[in-house]
Amino acid sequence: MERIAEAAAGQIREGDCVIMNAGNTTLLTARKLSGRKRLTIITNSIAIARELVQQTGIKLIFLGGEVNAEAVFTYGWDAVTQLEQYKANKLILSASGLSCSAGLTTRHMEAADLLRKMIARTERVIIVADDTKIGFESFYHVGDLEEVDMLITNITPATEPELETLRQQGICVCG
Repeated sequence: MERIAEAAAGQIREGDCVIMNAGNTTLLTARKLSGRKRLTIITNSIAIARELVQQTGIKLIFLGGEVNAEAVFTYGWDAVTQLEQYKANKLILSASGLSCSAGLTTRHMEAADLLRKMIARTERVIIVADDTKIGFESFYHVGDLEEVDMLITNITPATEPELETLRQQGICVCG
């Protein structure tokens, strides 16, 4: 996951406005932003907010709403409504599953509406997912693959057929 996070952080440029959802890989990506300047980060992740709140040069916007105590993120009408006010250059999205047949999926049903709004309010959608999530369909549908610009993952022989199909669909696959 470290290499995935490093590659995702490499996609973020000075002056970018970036949305990051809650997830282990997005948290690692946030840690790689230390020392960056002129960034705006919008997140629903309490862990990412804690990580970035003391960083000079990073403007942090935390989305309020109901709190999922297990995964420690916000969701719901308040978070979706707040997010409608913003437009971002990039979204770094941690998904529970990504497959050619099911699209993007999450194990947290309550987060799906907010994840959809994150996608809608972003110019470039970058998915970060390790090989265990490639070709996997999780509990709840979030979106279709047409909305994805880039996938950053670790490439394994087992995932290569699925990744090749994603490439054929126009998704940039980095690993």
